[in-house]
Amino acid sequence: MSTRERRENHRLTIALPFIWRPCEADEKPRLLPPVGSGPGPLHMWLADVRPGSPPPASDTPEISYHRRLENYLEVLERKVDLLTNMIQLREYRDFFSAPPTTIELSASGLCFPAATPLPPRALVAMAFFLPHLAVLVQNTARILRVSPRQPPAGDYRVAARFEGMKPATADRIARFVIIMERYRLGASRLEDAEEV
Repeated sequence: MSTRERRENHRLTIALPFIWRPCEADEKPRLLPPVGSGPGPLHMWLADVRPGSPPPASDTPEISYHRRLENYLEVLERKVDLLTNMIQLREYRDFFSAPPTTIELSASGLCFPAATPLPPRALVAMAFFLPHLAVLVQNTARILRVSPRQPPAGDYRVAARFEGMKPATADRIARFVIIMERYRLGASRLEDAEEV
């Protein structure tokens, strides 16, 4: 198995803001309005802070710092976009105020609970939020299998593979999985050190 395949199939069990619904093949997967419909006053404020692009050169400490700062500011801008939408749009308020759903997530697909069984090969539209990267993912997925979960859950576990996902979005999901695994590993090491 290649490094890319391992990265795409590495799964993380996590509770996230998550919604889904069945959809048709020709339907757009948007469950929420697009984020950041245009530059607003907060964008203009952040533009004053954003540095210009670094000169093309080999990685020096200054350029490396510049790239980290630029990545940080991109995440900050996405958070501002989401906050603006939460203030203005009811759909976002409902999405973020609902209890999170525990899913198994990877860059290639996910498993999620459903109250009723779904037919294999059915298409679903879904939206979920990756908090540390401030990324709202809206995509379709094809149902691979459905299995009943043990009581007391009494619902179904649905396994699905993403369809038509942009490579940049898949990379962000894989990055999120790695960040969360590192965070959990660090937290468990800290707990172990405190016990000693």
